[in-house]
Amino acid sequence: EAPRRGRQAPTAAVSGGLRVVWRALRGEIGIPPGPSKKKPFPARGNLFPLIKESNQGGYRGRFETSPCPLHKKAPLPARFARVMINYMLIDWVHYFRISKGSESMQWLEPTGKTRLIRYGDREILFHNQKSADWTHPYGYGEEKSDLCGAGCGIFAIAHAVEWMTGRRIDVEALADFSVQNGGRDDTGTDRPALLSAMQRAGLTREMGFEYRFDGLRNDHQALAGVLEAGGAALCNLRVGHIVCLVDIRERGGEKQVLAMDSVCESAREKLRDSVRECVPGSEIVFRVKNAAGLEVGRAVQYALFWVPLSLPMDFNLLNKL
Repeated sequence: EAPRRGRQAPTAAVSGGLRVVWRALRGEIGIPPGPSKKKPFPARGNLFPLIKESNQGGYRGRFETSPCPLHKKAPLPARFARVMINYMLIDWVHYFRISKGSESMQWLEPTGKTRLIRYGDREILFHNQKSADWTHPYGYGEEKSDLCGAGCGIFAIAHAVEWMTGRRIDVEALADFSVQNGGRDDTGTDRPALLSAMQRAGLTREMGFEYRFDGLRNDHQALAGVLEAGGAALCNLRVGHIVCLVDIRERGGEKQVLAMDSVCESAREKLRDSVRECVPGSEIVFRVKNAAGLEVGRAVQYALFWVPLSLPMDFNLLNKL
């Protein structure tokens, strides 16, 4: 005895739906701007604009297709199955057509505490200070602070060391060392004090560089010499924030240095006009909050960017061993 039509309905709905997806992805059919059970799909239709239009106009998922075996007089369970499958298929095709081959979809999620950044033949573990997960204490006196709020100097040293030698250091252990040896003051990290303590304790040699107790400098020729020799530097590009400088080049007669910034201030108002180039692949996504702490958006800025050699101020030179 032949099976009843009702038993064939779910299988027919699935097979018909899969044929719709296959033809849609190949661009052979599109989704009409309104429901129609009598007219077939237009041939060679462009699926994406029609899906976008249908979603905006409230026409979401209700489409018909003449090749479907349930096009006429299908039992109620089969019609219900067809409608549900159509909803799922439109969502899936919509996602596939937008996101396939596009990395921009990944930018919607905020970057975590760390991420790998590739530059040339280097692979650097970048410490993202914008992540609120950096909760390790880094306070001064009675002040309660953490690496998220005041760790730019610690992160800059970690980035500089890995750039010069490939060695990755424990930033939380370095923060504790800084607090215990006078490297933390009421403004953040006291770079000369911390680097001097590290040099005396032998930490700099273990990390692969030398600090010559020369304090804060503004000799840009000396800075260029250290960078050309494979060294690095800690500096301010603006007052109150520490970044590391790791490379140097010349473009159009201007010497430029490569900054690695744990807070990714490539688009900061007072800095962005001095940025000469941002390094692709160093993008960091972070939440934007208002004064009440409410998330009002998300933004993307760069961790690696080139600035003129004349811009850095108050730098510490780290000489590679």
